[in-house]
Amino acid sequence: MRIAGQHHLVQNNYISNCDHGIDILCGNYITEDITGKYEPQTQEGTPLGRVPTYGKVKDLRLIGNILVANKTSDLEIGRYYKRLWPADQMVLIPEECHIDDNRFVRPRGGVSIIGTIPETSQPLD
Repeated sequence: MRIAGQHHLVQNNYISNCDHGIDILCGNYITEDITGKYEPQTQEGTPLGRVPTYGKVKDLRLIGNILVANKTSDLEIGRYYKRLWPADQMVLIPEECHIDDNRFVRPRGGVSIIGTIPETSQPLD
């Protein structure tokens, strides 16, 4: 399950034996070209003439989900950070995520939760 955008409630899901569990994605910064090689996804009629590949995650409530025996992590926070950099600007780190009462069952072991943002600051002012 990939989560992008704002104001989501993801509650009481059962995810088992999947390649991934729940991925909380980084958002695509589209306001300006910060890499010098940004290739925006254009869409006529939008205020900037372009749209994000994935919107910034903000105000997410992830509650009461059960994840069992998934191949990789059950919960990945910040997936796609700087994915396809510099052509894509996936740098907007998830904010205000409330993660409560989820269960991760790993009968074969492995990592349940991964934070994939290797840097502590965004490449923005």
